[in-house]
Amino acid sequence: MKKIFLLFLSMLLLSLSSSFVLAQSTYNFPTWEEMKKIGITNTVPTYWATDYNSESYKLSMASGAYKRSEKDLILDVKSQFIDKENGKPNSRIYSSLLTIPNYYQMNAIERYEVFNQLKLPLFIALPITTEITSSSQKYTFTDDMERLSQFKDVENHWSKPYLYYFTHHQIMNGYPDRTMKPDQEVTRGEFFKILAISFFVIDESEAVNQHWAEKYMLTLKEKGMLGTDYTVEQLDQPVNRGEVAKILGEYLLKQEVEWIDSSIIFPDVEQEQIKQVIPVLSAKGIISGYPDGNFYSEKTVTRAELAKMIYRTLWSKVGIT
Repeated sequence: MKKIFLLFLSMLLLSLSSSFVLAQSTYNFPTWEEMKKIGITNTVPTYWATDYNSESYKLSMASGAYKRSEKDLILDVKSQFIDKENGKPNSRIYSSLLTIPNYYQMNAIERYEVFNQLKLPLFIALPITTEITSSSQKYTFTDDMERLSQFKDVENHWSKPYLYYFTHHQIMNGYPDRTMKPDQEVTRGEFFKILAISFFVIDESEAVNQHWAEKYMLTLKEKGMLGTDYTVEQLDQPVNRGEVAKILGEYLLKQEVEWIDSSIIFPDVEQEQIKQVIPVLSAKGIISGYPDGNFYSEKTVTRAELAKMIYRTLWSKVGIT
């Protein structure tokens, strides 16, 4: 009887194991050739590769995330070993869980810093605005690069990697005509919205007051990122490069980002508040001048420029370039 039971148990385990492997095989891992084309490491939002030995590399994928104990993040990671010579898998897909303690008590900069230390793709760091309400609810990472490619005006645009981040986390959206309009100027209200939801949790159910962007402006004021002199009447006005630089630079200095001595000087910048933040912003690649050596503070910021500036501000403490 015992032998029959053990035989039945082994058959059951074999059956479960087979179904597990079949289920996991549905994950769409990129091929070795595809990984080489895109740069192998940390370039695809949900995939990353690490060398395992001289013959194989380990390809991993973050397929989803869970929230536990109201503070910890658990990543659902799938991994497979790939033969470097022929690019074919030489193992079944393994599943593991990676816990990041106190994730939901960190601010945006701290979250990205943890992902950098763990050598995980920074793109999959869930933003402040992402809430997973319980351990049973899973946040699934989707291939938004395909979604971004549906916008006909970004495929060959220099800002595509930055726009990817903001569309992936639904911070920026496209237009009904299937465009992202990366070169379109940004209003102050649009800037405040993108900035606020990139760094803080915003209650989108909150009633709109005088202007749709007023709650974002008030949030930034409460968090100390904006001065009290901003008004609702200014929200529909275009925002310029100098103003964005001043706000982002002052935020970084408040976060005790190490001051970096920079020899970069823009001769056309006269406002002292902008001059004070240029060293740290230029050294970290958040801002750059034009070929003639000027910064053009009064020039209106475009959607593409804003995406780059906020993206690099978020990751300025973790060495992203």
